[in-house]
Amino acid sequence: MEPVKGDADLVLIGRVMVGSAPRRRSSWSRTCLTIMAWLVGGSMTAKKQLARRPDSKKVTVEPEPKSVRWNYHERHDGKKPVISDWKGRVQVALRAKLDRALDQLRQMPKSQWHKPAPASHIGDHTYVIRFTDQTGMQIRLFGHFHDPHDAFVMTFVGHEKDGKYIPEGYEALAQVHRANCSENFQTATQPYGNRCELCSRDTGSMRH
Repeated sequence: MEPVKGDADLVLIGRVMVGSAPRRRSSWSRTCLTIMAWLVGGSMTAKKQLARRPDSKKVTVEPEPKSVRWNYHERHDGKKPVISDWKGRVQVALRAKLDRALDQLRQMPKSQWHKPAPASHIGDHTYVIRFTDQTGMQIRLFGHFHDPHDAFVMTFVGHEKDGKYIPEGYEALAQVHRANCSENFQTATQPYGNRCELCSRDTGSMRH
């Protein structure tokens, strides 16, 4: 296929055609001008068609994560809420660190729960919230997301030392708690303080 000529080339061709015509044959000049106009018009049409072609190299822009405001729940072991019970036994400064971490994470989509945010996804739907106590111990609060309730459920407290999580067997423990809390969400968990907006409007469950 012949390449589309530029407008300037087409005008030059038309002028040559008109100039080569006998001076007394005005019909020939008119014919040449008609051909030139047709060629220029065709060139513009081709350019418009090219402009409408999709650019195969165009970079796809990923949609922004939808806005979210997580609710917080904690596991209830049948006798007490495990995170609130732990929190009541630690220093005020450590409680404040946990509260700040929860506030920071509350409006962040799951995909952003990683460093430098105070949380990490450690695999198989398990996340940890990270903060340190007054001695420098790396506290790790284990939990998982429960999407039907737009909730993050905190299930137990551990810590990290030399790049290893404690308690031993935390992966299996996290999965056991996740399965039980997901299957029995209304009875195996409860809102963490006043940090569940859905439960503040729902008085129908036994723990809400």
